[in-house]
Amino acid sequence: MNITLNDNSYPVYKPQLILETDSCPKLELLFGHGEYPSVAQQIEFTSSNIEACLLWEAGELDLQVVGFKDNHLTDNDYPLVITCLVLPKILQTWFNGGKERNKPLIYQKNEVTAPETGAGFVTRLLGDKVILREEEKSLFEQLFPPNGFATFVQAPKQDNFSFMCQLIDFIRSREPSIKGWAAFQSDDKPLRLVSLSSSSPLVLDKQWMPRGQFPTNRYAGKTWAQRDFEVVRRFPTSNPLALLPELVSKGQQKPDEIKGGDLNETDKNQLVLIPGAVKFQGKEYFCRAVTYQFAEKPEQEQDILATLTLTDVHTPPHVSPVAWQLVNCRFQAWEKNADEPKYIKLKLENGAVANSEGEADTTKLLYAQILSPTTPKKDYHGFYVKYQKDDSMRCLLIPGSLPTVLGSVQFYNKAFEDQANLVIHAEHIAMSGNQVTIEAEDQVSIKGKKVVKMGNKVEVDSD
Repeated sequence: MNITLNDNSYPVYKPQLILETDSCPKLELLFGHGEYPSVAQQIEFTSSNIEACLLWEAGELDLQVVGFKDNHLTDNDYPLVITCLVLPKILQTWFNGGKERNKPLIYQKNEVTAPETGAGFVTRLLGDKVILREEEKSLFEQLFPPNGFATFVQAPKQDNFSFMCQLIDFIRSREPSIKGWAAFQSDDKPLRLVSLSSSSPLVLDKQWMPRGQFPTNRYAGKTWAQRDFEVVRRFPTSNPLALLPELVSKGQQKPDEIKGGDLNETDKNQLVLIPGAVKFQGKEYFCRAVTYQFAEKPEQEQDILATLTLTDVHTPPHVSPVAWQLVNCRFQAWEKNADEPKYIKLKLENGAVANSEGEADTTKLLYAQILSPTTPKKDYHGFYVKYQKDDSMRCLLIPGSLPTVLGSVQFYNKAFEDQANLVIHAEHIAMSGNQVTIEAEDQVSIKGKKVVKMGNKVEVDSD
């Protein structure tokens, strides 16, 4: 087995594949004495995102170098470890996107002009790079109902990878069964969500044995209960490397689709293909990582050693890192096509709303609601303002919800300051109701070319 780096080929040993939460598949490979790149080359490879290729007799796998580490203390025969990622080019390109944007980009789920399901909205936020299971789709229909609004902001210069991590952390804060993300080798949709939403967790058979610490117990104290523990199992096979390309590409717990290797049905059904829920000795756990260790020379030796890293499913609630934001907008119009005319359309002063392709679209408007002291409907009293186009507004963007207009910035006006403690100023003011009462201790002045009487009675009381 060899790895090719910058047209140079190096022998490597003991491949170890790690499928874990919040990561692409990682592959660790060992170098023997005198068989590895110089320190200068190692620095160059890791700082330049060098692509590599792992080659063996019957196959190959494209990789990206992410680091080297010294292994002298644990294995003197193989003193250097190289860590690589299985990172699909389509995902790498999307991860790096967004850094060129100088203004905020707002994603909005809009029930009026572009209704979409909660699952469809999440898929759009993730660049259409994710496959959701049916259980996850149901969760998102509750989190982002079909008849509701939801809004998220991607900050200027923020790449899509950082935005994705923030989004999934927000979802975890609302839905604890979502534990993170994972990526797999795919030319189309490489992303998956790591969750406990499956109705039928994988039941581990009796060949899985605990190693090291005993299983966690949530009642045994914080230090103990939050620790991971491991269970291990061997998978006998005469062609272990035939499984490697399938383990990095499946991304779904569907062992019946595994075609490589010569595992029997019992062993095949015990393969963990994505982190998630498992049941061990009658209790459900969260498997946050699975490691597949191959032999020193897997072309010649058999068996794969699998290690599951398990923890209690009852972890503390996750705190969302997504902050509320205030943005400056300008009023454009009321949305009159909704079931109830309660939404307004705003033009952002800095930034744009994303279109269905995730690109900034300056023609799209932001939908919001206005926070008013009361609701001016037929049988209610209230305060109503007839807004003019391009009126300045301050809007609060609430992650995952409908933006809310709080008001406008007030500027100092000396004439108003000298005139009264409270001034209602407009070209036309209407007081509507059955009775209007004005009370004052000293003086009441009604000035104007036209005084409009509305209602049955107008009273002006003064001492």
